[in-house]
Amino acid sequence: MNDQNNNEIGSNRAQLLPRYPANEIRIAVPWGHIAAKEYGNPSGLPVLAIHGWLDNCGSFEPLIPYLMQAHNLHIVSIDEPGCGLSSHKPVGADYGRWSTVKEMKRVIDHMGWRTVSLLGHSQGAHYSLLFAAIYPKMVERVISLDMVKPMTFFGRLVPEYFANLISSHLRYDEKFMIDATLESSAVVYEEAAAVKKLIESSAYSLNEQTARIMMERGSKILPNGLTFSRDIRLRLRQIDPPPTNEFMLKLMANVKCDLLVVASQFVSNVESKRIVSAYVEVYKTNCRLFRYVEVDGTHHVHMNDPATVAPIVNSFIEESLNAGPLTRIQSKL
Repeated sequence: MNDQNNNEIGSNRAQLLPRYPANEIRIAVPWGHIAAKEYGNPSGLPVLAIHGWLDNCGSFEPLIPYLMQAHNLHIVSIDEPGCGLSSHKPVGADYGRWSTVKEMKRVIDHMGWRTVSLLGHSQGAHYSLLFAAIYPKMVERVISLDMVKPMTFFGRLVPEYFANLISSHLRYDEKFMIDATLESSAVVYEEAAAVKKLIESSAYSLNEQTARIMMERGSKILPNGLTFSRDIRLRLRQIDPPPTNEFMLKLMANVKCDLLVVASQFVSNVESKRIVSAYVEVYKTNCRLFRYVEVDGTHHVHMNDPATVAPIVNSFIEESLNAGPLTRIQSKL
């Protein structure tokens, strides 16, 4: 979607949430590029922001101005592959369960960052926690918005489960071989209907204003209306099942950085108290600093009510910075 289309989509929404100046950047990948917005001073504290499932980097736009007022940050907020303005993967390629972790490392290397703080919402927080466990000496802090742990498998692993998934993936491969963009079969909406559809598909987690922010990067204009631009294959379940809680608890014990979890009602709706408590105990034991804060609001409370979430995040960053460099602490272990 080009800049002209972005401006057209955004022009009809009330400017109630403050915007912070950003540069559009592109990071080359083998199949195209990862799009991102870059905020702040390049000499500031490096922060990589990763959005949730089917969203885009507009997810953090309402929150970032509040963070930039309080701290000298250098934030790069990415559109994950297949989302926003980032390239879709080639026909026949899968969006692997861990592949975004690899792209996070690619972006960090591109930026020349030796250490980084991670700001993730929902699935983006899932990736952030995985990254922090894999690269404990690189990650100084994780801010997890509405995700207490990485996604884990629940249910029965039966042959029919995998057979059905493989069939779904093959059907989409056949569709893309006929029409590589699927524009010929894309559902087209008038703008108001597209906003309504996005709100409904978020389970009313987004409001009209924040839905329009998402649409600025998440929709494209066709001759007869609007369509959502994210890769439809992102809706497919991956053939490889996520790990079990037993495995994930062991992996999360390698998260050594400072960690903040900001949890809305969504967390208690999708995770049992027993599971949440098990992960909280792991974080308390292994993280230098761990904070768990509950807030009222929907799954996108960081967008709908950034003035409530921002002070929690800013206080955590301040506390973490005052504790000194994490690498110094780790060197004593």
